[in-house]
Amino acid sequence: MNTWLERISFVGLVVAALLLLAVGQRGLHLVDRTTQQARDVLTPVASLVAEPTRVVRNAVGWLGDQFALAEENRRLRTELERLLDWQAEATRLQVENAALRDVLHAQRQRPAPIASTARVVADSRSPFVHTRLLDAGRRDGVQAGMAALGLGGVAGRIVDVGEHSSRLLLLTDFNSRVPVLVLPSRDPAILIGDNGPNPRLDFLPLNPRVQVGDRVVTSGIGGVLPVGLPIGEVVAITEEGFRVRPALDWRELEYVRLVRMPPPGDLIAGDLRQPRPLPGMPALGR
Repeated sequence: MNTWLERISFVGLVVAALLLLAVGQRGLHLVDRTTQQARDVLTPVASLVAEPTRVVRNAVGWLGDQFALAEENRRLRTELERLLDWQAEATRLQVENAALRDVLHAQRQRPAPIASTARVVADSRSPFVHTRLLDAGRRDGVQAGMAALGLGGVAGRIVDVGEHSSRLLLLTDFNSRVPVLVLPSRDPAILIGDNGPNPRLDFLPLNPRVQVGDRVVTSGIGGVLPVGLPIGEVVAITEEGFRVRPALDWRELEYVRLVRMPPPGDLIAGDLRQPRPLPGMPALGR
């Protein structure tokens, strides 16, 4: 009797265990299926909830990039102004030093040029007119006759000024006339534009000592343009005269530095004091 009861109990326990295993497996599948369904339902909701956060994060990142670019643009523009000032001052001093070696006690100290910066906003160049429109005018201190410096050298001079804009006449324009010196001979000349890529030199001495490769700079004659601003170099000698290739690349003419010489005032002949630096430049030789 006891043996039969033990066998029946054992069988019952085995059956119960199998039932529990079957129910457990089914329960696990049910839990997994429920979890998957819940995930399928919640995923689009979570994506929708996260979308504004992603948009805001991207917008914040874009704004940060824009502020960084604006700051970098301001820094580069300031650096460009300083480089243009240094370039003009270095060339001016080189020409001035050469003159001082010839007539040391007769040389006058020239005042520092008045300078401002403008951006080229339109190109009105055509086969007959070579001009550029600038975004600076009388309210920015721009005056007619100012020389415009690009990266490399002189671009031209200001011929028309409004309240907020001005017109730049390029060296290559038919109406352009600039007094220059040819280095190292120091022969004076007039650079004349003819709407071609390379202006020509005219009104040279009877026996000019100009050669291909000579540098051309402003002479300062007339007191309008500072002396020693880089113009370009002599690239050809033809029957029509000497041709000069401008030092700057017209395709990169985006910003210009506008400079002019102030009235001489009470300058004293033979005064060889330290030149005053341009704005943003330390005093030279100190």
